[in-house]
Amino acid sequence: MTDRELLNRKATSVLLSTLVRASEHFFTREPYLITDQGGFKVTEMEAVLRPLWGLGPIIDGELTVEAGQCTKRVDALIREIILCGTDETRPEYFSRYADSDPISFANQAVTELAGYAVALHFARKYLWDPYDEREKKQVGDWMAKWAVTGLRHSWENNHFWFPILVLTALDKIGVGVGDVDADLRRAFSVLDSMYIGDGWVIEAASTQSGVIKSKVSASKWSHWGELKGVKYAEPEPLPAGYAEVTGTRVALRKAPTTQASIIMRLTTEKAATDASP
Repeated sequence: MTDRELLNRKATSVLLSTLVRASEHFFTREPYLITDQGGFKVTEMEAVLRPLWGLGPIIDGELTVEAGQCTKRVDALIREIILCGTDETRPEYFSRYADSDPISFANQAVTELAGYAVALHFARKYLWDPYDEREKKQVGDWMAKWAVTGLRHSWENNHFWFPILVLTALDKIGVGVGDVDADLRRAFSVLDSMYIGDGWVIEAASTQSGVIKSKVSASKWSHWGELKGVKYAEPEPLPAGYAEVTGTRVALRKAPTTQASIIMRLTTEKAATDASP
């Protein structure tokens, strides 16, 4: 059995059962004993959407589960959850209590919607295309509202990736979100600043650790990349007399001594050191 087959079997046995239990909570309104700090509606979203990170790549229109005393196709169950969760007339409406703190809800919501965004990328044929135009508008408008809010009011760390993933998925399925170019440039600027040089990075490591400074070489990261379709800013040209030395700009200023003054411009602040005797 290949690694891919083993992964599919694991996803089928673990994630499907997780999705079924979460959907039963979702539709029966059975309360959770432990809820997210954002409230029980966010807890519901987390429970039904996080399994999609793993299920998205294997949804094929034939995968089924036993739910509600009947056999259901997984893609149909997910479509039903999303449709009910974005319908303001339904008791399952995801953002029913979001008005009390819309910024916090937006940040939590895009965290969970990112799993659905990944699933849309792999299984658009089964999760999006079967909706009629009214349903697409309902789901798309709701996601766009909270994704844009989450982007414009994101926590200032690598949490920006969540609204970016959701907005990328919406763009791929043809849902308009308005002009967010300036907001995306700001988001990527913050993400780019996570790397502070000399092998160090600022990262939101975990709920327990919070935002920390860590060594890239000591982390589990193995790759870096740039998103297709994103126009990244060109590097700022060097002024005359400057040179790039391992990411730090160094300017040599002639002096009437055997030494020179070195002015170093760092990425986050300007610092000057007078090297004259």
